[in-house]
Formats: sequence, C-alpha cells, structure tokens
Amino acid sequence: MTLLRRYLLDREVQSSDSATRIVQLPKTGLLSGLSLRIECTNGTTSGVERLIDAIDRVEVIANGSEVLFSLEGVELNKWTYIWTKRRPPQILTQALSGVQEIMFPIPFGRHIGDRELYLDLSRFQSVELRVQFSPTIAATEFVTGTFTITAILHLWAAGAPGLMPRGYIRTSQVRAFTSVASGEEVFELPRKYPLLDVLVYAREAAIADGTDITI
Repeated sequence: MTLLRRYLLDREVQSSDSATRIVQLPKTGLLSGLSLRIECTNGTTSGVERLIDAIDRVEVIANGSEVLFSLEGVELNKWTYIWTKRRPPQILTQALSGVQEIMFPIPFGRHIGDRELYLDLSRFQSVELRVQFSPTIAATEFVTGTFTITAILHLWAAGAPGLMPRGYIRTSQVRAFTSVASGEEVFELPRKYPLLDVLVYAREAAIADGTDITI
C-alpha cells in the first residue's frame, strides 16, 4: 500500500491580511487527509499574538455547502493533541521579526494513513479547502503580507491493496457561544451521523483549561 503526498499549496504567501483562501481539491482520489502548515512573521517589536488565534477557521467543503471538516484555529490545535497525543509541530516565538510556524493534520480517518476510513473524492462534484485568517497587523503582532499557507494531500494510490472502505470521519464545530455569567447550557447534538468523539472546552484569558466547566 502506498500513501502518496502531493502539494496543494507550497508556501503560498497571501496578498491580503484578512481573507479566506479557497483552493479546489482533485476530482478523484482516496483522500486520507491533509497536512496544513501556517507561517507568519512577527512585528518589528515583538509578536504577542499566537498563530492559532490568527487562524479563524479551516474547512473542507463538498458540493459548495456540505461540511466535511470545519474547526476554528484554537479548536484545531486542541483536536491535534487528541489525534496525535502530542502538541502540533510548531515554532512559537515572540522575538522581533521571528517567524511563527504551526502544522495541523486534517484527517478523514482515525489518523492519516487509516486503511478503512478515508474520503473518496469522486463521490462529490467538487471539494475545496478553505482557510480563513485575520492576523493582527502591528509592530507588536504580525507583519503585513507574511501569512503563508502550505497544504499537502495524503492520497492512497489508485487500486491500493488492503484498503477496506467504510466511509470517512466528519469533523465540525457544533456550537460556539459566549457566556457572561454562570449557568447551564443545553444543546442537541446532530443525529444524522454516528458520533465518534465530542470535545467540549471553555476559553478564558489567564484561566487554565477545565476551570470554568464544573460538570
């Protein structure tokens, strides 16, 4: 079995500092997942913004509206730790003019290289990767015109032996909300698909993960 690697974007520098980069995926192929690498250069004084906060959302959309993958940058960072059992490869620095980098997996199986779960691109009329970003441009944040995207496809070779197709794993945000007080929040999970995992988290400045959620 051969898992091929193919560049979709190769260190492409974005001309805008706040935009959504949309790129079409191939029409055919068995997609195990993507590797997404993001780079951005710190300002001339420092770089106090984390790169994951400059990534608004990463999505894979089929047929114009069918969500196959959709997470905010902070969520993708947390899910990467769950998928790989380690922090994502990254360069995190506040040095002036330093380059921050981070790489995320976007799997359509339990991991990239899953022989049973993967995305058959030929099932859709179109599939596209969307990266929405908005780094803060300032001397203490990021330099304009330096947000850079690399995307690598991980595809099973056509007719690869040993593959046992059982569908793919869809990952998406169910709900995000801002609470101004304590209380209880109840919402329904989608029932269209079987559930594999659910991630619940709270984010508050200078507060450790898990502190705000009591049960």
